[in-house]
Amino acid sequence: MTTTSPLALCYHDAFSQLVLYLSRPPSHHLLVQYEPTDSATSLSSSLMLGAAMSTGVLVFNSLMGGSSSEQKRSISSSSSASSNSGDGEAAADAVAAKSKNSKLSLAARASAAAGTFTPVGVSPSEKRRVSNRNQPPAPSSALLGAAGAITAAAVARRSGLPAVQRMWAATTSRRVLSTGASTTASGSTRTQFLGPVAHHQHSAASASAPLHRAVTSALGQRGLLQPSVTHQRMPQPALSATGLRTLVTKSSGVVQDKVAVADAARLELDQSAVEQQQQQQQHEARQRADHCVPDSAQIRAAAGHELTMASLSDEELLNELSAGRLAPHKLESELKNDLERAVRVRRAFYVRELGLPQEAVERLPYQHYDYANVAGACCENVLGYVPIPVGMAGPVLLDGEMVPVPMATTEGCLVASTHRGCKAITESGGATSVVLADGMTRAPVVRMPSAARAAQLKLWLDVPENAERVAAAFNSTSRFARLSSVNATVASRAVYLRFTAVTGDAMGMNMISKGVEKALSVLQEEFEDMQVLALSGNMCSDKKPSSVNWVQGRGKSVVCEAIISGEVVEKVLKSNVKDIVELNHWKNMVGSALAGSIGGFNAHASNNVTAIFLACGQDPAQNVESSNCMTNVEAVNDGKDLYLSVTMPSIEVGTVGGGTHLPGQSAMLEAIGVKGANLENPGENARKLARVVAVGTMAGELSLLSALAAGHLVKSHMQHNRKSNK
Repeated sequence: MTTTSPLALCYHDAFSQLVLYLSRPPSHHLLVQYEPTDSATSLSSSLMLGAAMSTGVLVFNSLMGGSSSEQKRSISSSSSASSNSGDGEAAADAVAAKSKNSKLSLAARASAAAGTFTPVGVSPSEKRRVSNRNQPPAPSSALLGAAGAITAAAVARRSGLPAVQRMWAATTSRRVLSTGASTTASGSTRTQFLGPVAHHQHSAASASAPLHRAVTSALGQRGLLQPSVTHQRMPQPALSATGLRTLVTKSSGVVQDKVAVADAARLELDQSAVEQQQQQQQHEARQRADHCVPDSAQIRAAAGHELTMASLSDEELLNELSAGRLAPHKLESELKNDLERAVRVRRAFYVRELGLPQEAVERLPYQHYDYANVAGACCENVLGYVPIPVGMAGPVLLDGEMVPVPMATTEGCLVASTHRGCKAITESGGATSVVLADGMTRAPVVRMPSAARAAQLKLWLDVPENAERVAAAFNSTSRFARLSSVNATVASRAVYLRFTAVTGDAMGMNMISKGVEKALSVLQEEFEDMQVLALSGNMCSDKKPSSVNWVQGRGKSVVCEAIISGEVVEKVLKSNVKDIVELNHWKNMVGSALAGSIGGFNAHASNNVTAIFLACGQDPAQNVESSNCMTNVEAVNDGKDLYLSVTMPSIEVGTVGGGTHLPGQSAMLEAIGVKGANLENPGENARKLARVVAVGTMAGELSLLSALAAGHLVKSHMQHNRKSNK
């Protein structure tokens, strides 16, 4: 028997695995009861190591999914071809090409590279050769099985099998290996492998020597044995139970005391096991990738099963996230049919990897929520939702119709105060409102080669024909967006183009941005030297306090007014007309002017605007400009009654898009009567919502001014806004 290249390459790996097995306490060994007689003394330790590791191929084959009878025949035929041709790798490739099953391909590669290994049984021709005592017996299945076993790792490595399967197959062989031996009358040794094994008899003296020479040569090349030991041609001693626990180790090129080394190895392994157990829970996923401990997903993948992220368990998904093979924000796209599970896995990942407090995450609710309305629309990296209480102020009589004012807030007294204002307005005959303007804005900034060229662009836009050309391009991008105007402001050689357009029932930021891009392409056809610096040049102005919104307006410009009778002021508001008028002057007008306020001539308009925005699915950040408000109060009817109005030039609301489709927010829009788009009069629902925001703000202003004038503010907050934390 000649040494094959795979044997020389892989015996070190197989030997190392068996050394680890033998270094365990004897009570843990499953390789037992081998007591050879004198007639078997020439059976080399190398043969027994190889025979033991042959079970590794069976384990490896089992790991890969087993083999059907047809597959076994294919493996056997490929092995025979390999033996005849002398090219194991070529035969392995041939078998792999024939097989449509990746499991068979890997097993076939192992057998072909080994020579003529068959996973189960012995071929009839081999039995005939062994029974003929007058001829040298052919290499037995045990010998060839050993070669196949110790080359399995190399074949798997060449075939692309992850390292975790190679190591798992080798280490598992130690757990399941079980052999027994008996001596026959003829002096030969019968070795039985329990499980799917091969049975054979052979002459120990004639069959073991070639393998021993090949093995010791391979070990010598790697420095595991001294040269003098490697090249000895003397009979090998019997492999006793003590011999099984003998450890061959390399240390300064000599063979040390084997039993002592084994004891030291056992002690070291015991200490290492304690340390690994302490680290296991915290680093389990990372150890699987780095230390070759397989998980079920890798085993299923090795077995040829098609894996998707959705088919993995939560723990396996966490391993993918920890290893960086899956990004946290991709969970929803991978788990499309179970978005709540995506949130659950992300929560666990943030606790494990980012150190978020477990108790804090557990208190954040995430169940019983329709995340299909959130994914790709409202939020990313979702961990759950924050429930905000929703209260209802009113209803209030507005433009002859009773409308509720839903408010989501965590500020005590706010809803109660607004409700009191709604009651005062309704009992006084209601409020009226008017939408002065409707137009969302977007202001890109472009740069020209010179200030003179910038002026030419401004003048070009002032020509009606040119303006119509730009408007046609803008309007072509939407069924609802219609360009109203383009105002150009020149600063040095830059031009700020403030586009204003109606956008139907949508708030309209995305809609107008799309139209502006199209309009800019028309301008670039006329002004090839125009450079677009940004789609937004901050003159829009979005989500920032600005004079341009206060003066020119943005979104819906609304005025809402009412006359509150003196009787209602005293009975409902617990105040009087004179004190409210005087307070409004010194607080909202003079005080705000001294503060240099822009659009802040009010008591607390932002309180009501933000609460209504949250309840109705609006962009809460746009409360900045939407809260621009001037509250005006006058004494009328000989000072008996109170005239009240709010002027709000930039209320940015919509009834479609954004968060308006979320279940709770959609329900509040429906309660007001403005859910979705108005098909008969596009934009009317959004304008009505703006009027509701205005009347709710006016009710809050009226109630707060009354409380301040009467000195009731602190008392009311002590009563309604002083709950202890739980």
